[in-house]
Amino acid sequence: MKIKKEELRQALEIVKPGLANKEIIEQSTHFAFINNRVVAYNDEISISHPVPGLNINGAVRAEELYKLLGKLKKDEIEVEIVDNEIILTTGKSKAGLRLQAEITLPLEEIKEQNDWKPLPDKFLEAVKFTLNSCSNDMSRPIMTCIHATNSFVEGSDGFRISKYMVKKIPVVDLLIPASSMRELLKVKPTQIAVGTGWSHFRTEQDTI
Repeated sequence: MKIKKEELRQALEIVKPGLANKEIIEQSTHFAFINNRVVAYNDEISISHPVPGLNINGAVRAEELYKLLGKLKKDEIEVEIVDNEIILTTGKSKAGLRLQAEITLPLEEIKEQNDWKPLPDKFLEAVKFTLNSCSNDMSRPIMTCIHATNSFVEGSDGFRISKYMVKKIPVVDLLIPASSMRELLKVKPTQIAVGTGWSHFRTEQDTI
């Protein structure tokens, strides 16, 4: 199968915030490829993005894949799977990376959502406004979160509080770590679906 190197690189950059610095959870420092999408998961954030034409399933060490892509000069890459290796070929250059066929990331807890609802135009502005009031003190974890209801977004560190009124947010009562919301601002989601233990956001480019 053939894919565009730049499309793959952009997809990896988008999901990169979902990687862990250390592999406390197995494969949390890997990119997982599932059903034409690349996924990264670190137990706090999971990000997936489509990679058109990359029909493989398995996990690859993120650092190794990054280094390899940097060495490939041509824009089109031929991809094949041979004996638990993903082989990337461009012109006369060929390189292989170990592919873990079994994906062990606990992605089953992040159930696929169908009940997507539009986010109000002012939602991301409200999040940005309230982030600076959130605490970094993990001894009071609730203060490290953004709190959203169907009519406002707020954050507080116990000494100050910021509140931004927003109409028709499709949530009842939501707490999300401020560190996760900072990453969310970068991808600019337009839709939300609230599941059990996880809040799901989707962009116009189908980043989830």
